[in-house]
Amino acid sequence: MPYDAEPLRRRLNVFETISDEAKRALMDVLGPTSNVRKGDQLRQVGGPAVEFWIVEQGWFFDCSTLGDGGRQVYTVYQPGDVMGLQDLGWEVAVCDTVAATDGVIVRIGKDDFSTVVAQHPALAAYFLTYGIYDHTRMIDRLRVVGRMEAVKRVGHFLLQCFSDQADPDGLPRAGRFHLPLDQSVIGDAVGLTNISVSRMMSELEKQGLIDRSGRSVHVPDVPALASFSEFTERRRAVPLSWMLAGMPEADPNRRPDS
Repeated sequence: MPYDAEPLRRRLNVFETISDEAKRALMDVLGPTSNVRKGDQLRQVGGPAVEFWIVEQGWFFDCSTLGDGGRQVYTVYQPGDVMGLQDLGWEVAVCDTVAATDGVIVRIGKDDFSTVVAQHPALAAYFLTYGIYDHTRMIDRLRVVGRMEAVKRVGHFLLQCFSDQADPDGLPRAGRFHLPLDQSVIGDAVGLTNISVSRMMSELEKQGLIDRSGRSVHVPDVPALASFSEFTERRRAVPLSWMLAGMPEADPNRRPDS
């Protein structure tokens, strides 16, 4: 099955714009797509870390199983996201990666990735930015989980998911987004039980901060929910201009879609 590169291009264009030649070089080293089913485990902690993946369809998450049998969810991935960057410097995986829904992924081998970034250094800057972005968002969520009441944790998590589906220019003042995650995944990401997640969703609805319809969530006033949950939009917070300076394939002054 050929790879639909549009989700990845949308993610890349969130930060800066590089040359079409560099983008084509990246597409050339992508492996074939693979279909996965909900619950499939792409990798296991301690297993070999010889590749990473781009999400074409579906949702995925990184997690660890705790000593008491519980689970901690670290990162949630949507179409266009890159999974496994935390393992680039390691020979073995540092956590599990699991499919939250049915989906389609495309593989990038470490050896192929090394070759293409040597030819196009701007791509290395992109993937470094992905790592910085994910790390910063995890810090945000740890702050929320460790110091905020349950309803704010859920509100913050919802806005992180919404942010990844919004246009590159940032969140709108109101909008609707798709949320196919089980409540157990949300709970394990914010340190709550399934029942507590359900109650906090209902509380957000009661306060008029969200509306739900099936797997769809409507946020009628994004600034209000962001203020309530102390959410910070991070997608424009890591400019690459300083890294791209002097690279002939990059134009750091060009905005996406210009």
